[in-house]
Amino acid sequence: MYSVHATKKLLDRLKVATAPTVTEPGTALGNWYATAIFTRPQVVLFLNERTMLPVVVLLAPASTVVARFPPALDAVLVRHGIDPRFVASELHEMRDVTVSKTASRSLLGVMGEHTGWIERMIHSGATPAELVAVSMRLSNVLLGPLMKNNGPGSPDRALRDLVAEQLA
Repeated sequence: MYSVHATKKLLDRLKVATAPTVTEPGTALGNWYATAIFTRPQVVLFLNERTMLPVVVLLAPASTVVARFPPALDAVLVRHGIDPRFVASELHEMRDVTVSKTASRSLLGVMGEHTGWIERMIHSGATPAELVAVSMRLSNVLLGPLMKNNGPGSPDRALRDLVAEQLA
């Protein structure tokens, strides 16, 4: 079980009741943040709380976007070359999800920065495969919060570090 912390503009689209945040997620990656981006086509940016790994998913239909997120994450993890054991375990633990309100200003700031990049990269008729490519490009961006205390610097490096730690 894990939580998706949705921004108000995404919650308005999802039309779901919010629940308390899962404080101890069963997934290795932990909880995720998500916001709607009103490009053409409209997309949702999911951002991992621990690694800041971005995953971009088509918004429509909004009622199923949270359910469509794990397969999109699967595609991104496979493109990153992540060990299949880790991917399978993560997806298995993602069967149950709660939607809650956002709580981290730092993650909201990173999402704001990524929104500008996404608005320039997304074009009309973007396919899920193209959204995986956008997610991959964003995962290489150096982020201030990941650079603190000689951290990994970018989401792709943070992801690799977390996976190595989990599989050790």
